[in-house]
Amino acid sequence: MHPLPSYVCICVLSKQVNILTRSSHPNLLPLLGYCTDVRGLALVYPLAAGGNFEDRLMLSAEGLGRLQLLGCNSPGPLSWQIRCRVLCETLRALTYLHSLRPQVLHLDVKPSNILLDERCHASLSDAGLAKMVGGDTSSAPHTATRPEACAARPPFSAPSIFARKSQAR
Repeated sequence: MHPLPSYVCICVLSKQVNILTRSSHPNLLPLLGYCTDVRGLALVYPLAAGGNFEDRLMLSAEGLGRLQLLGCNSPGPLSWQIRCRVLCETLRALTYLHSLRPQVLHLDVKPSNILLDERCHASLSDAGLAKMVGGDTSSAPHTATRPEACAARPPFSAPSIFARKSQAR
């Protein structure tokens, strides 16, 4: 049983939902739904059956295990053509975010946040560190997916993150 999320955590999640609901692009992972009930916060996204770009590039034992859970068994190395296409699709998503008004900066672009479908087409995910720039929102970073931003530990977060933070106090 997890403690109830704080009001601050609900507000931060709501701000992230605001960014995600006004953003629609073929290379951004779409938000399918969300829940802001104090008994449990949730963002709902489509399944990325091809895993994430990092796992597909590195093919580590841990990454292969995650890929198998998605039904992506024995994936071979990505061709250079697919790698370049994934990067181009990611850049299209970033260009779109930067073209919005107010502008949205992702702030956490990395291979593990680039999700692939079953045909290895890219969707940029995890806008949790996104920040709207311009207007009256320029100083409002959105940190909903950073577990330390919430008073309660979400069930999908690693307990070790909170153990280190509580020991440092």
